[in-house]
Amino acid sequence: MKKHYKVRRHLANGPNYGKWQIKCSDKEVETVYVENSLTILLFGCVLKNRTSTSQRIFDGASKTVCAWAQCDSYILCEVMDSGWKALDDADYYDFNPRNHPTWLDSYGVDADGRDVAVIVTDQNTLVNGEQLTTLDVYTY
Repeated sequence: MKKHYKVRRHLANGPNYGKWQIKCSDKEVETVYVENSLTILLFGCVLKNRTSTSQRIFDGASKTVCAWAQCDSYILCEVMDSGWKALDDADYYDFNPRNHPTWLDSYGVDADGRDVAVIVTDQNTLVNGEQLTTLDVYTY
């Protein structure tokens, strides 16, 4: 079975609140909390959502985990100035079930289940990073 990673914002109270959380999909216990000062490049991504759960939250229920970006692999990196310039007009993806029960792209179009080759984390946002080159990033 192919290994996947689930990447989402950790929103439970505590020391990891607001950090990016990366969990491995297989039985391994691999959870990484990434400081907001770092950028994550996600490769082979699909935007996932439990629609029935997100619809309940949209209708007023308490929040719980219901959406994540699934990826085949990831790296921690620093995006250089040239990379952020390349991303100026890039599509971005947002999920807030209080406002809308699906992933939305920067045009307000439903993005649930969307395949994206490369996603870049930028603070609280997921940005389509397909136009980046190896000159635009410094990896750790």
